[in-house]
Amino acid sequence: MRKRGSDLRYDLEISLRQAGAGLTTTLTVGHGEPESELQIKVPAGVDTGSRLRFGGKGEAGIGDGERGDLYVVIRVSEHESFRRKGANLYTKVGISPEQLERGDRILIETLLDGSRYLQVPANTNEGATFRMQGLGMPSLLKGRGDLYVKLARRH
Repeated sequence: MRKRGSDLRYDLEISLRQAGAGLTTTLTVGHGEPESELQIKVPAGVDTGSRLRFGGKGEAGIGDGERGDLYVVIRVSEHESFRRKGANLYTKVGISPEQLERGDRILIETLLDGSRYLQVPANTNEGATFRMQGLGMPSLLKGRGDLYVKLARRH
């Protein structure tokens, strides 16, 4: 008798930064048989609910049946400074009333690209949002999203 092995599911929690940069990690898999370690690559741009399929990495088949597949289901944890919506990132940055009035060049910490300057024009209102093009999350399909920076008054 030949029977295909069962598929396995592995839930993997990663940080927002890991989701943006991609990572290689080692999983311990196995159910009802000796456990084995499997190194996998998680591509940049994955989001919560993304499913990665690894063919033939599930349970062994019966007889000459082929192995099942391994499905890795991604969960991206929350970040304290950035909120994600699709490929775009959103953050708040404190700015003084004087900087809002006269304008200033402020340093913004990005998730994946280090620090970048943002030019805030004179007489900008508190709560204004600025778009920093291409500094968001990578997309699995193409390109990168944007980083949206909301200015919050700092006293």
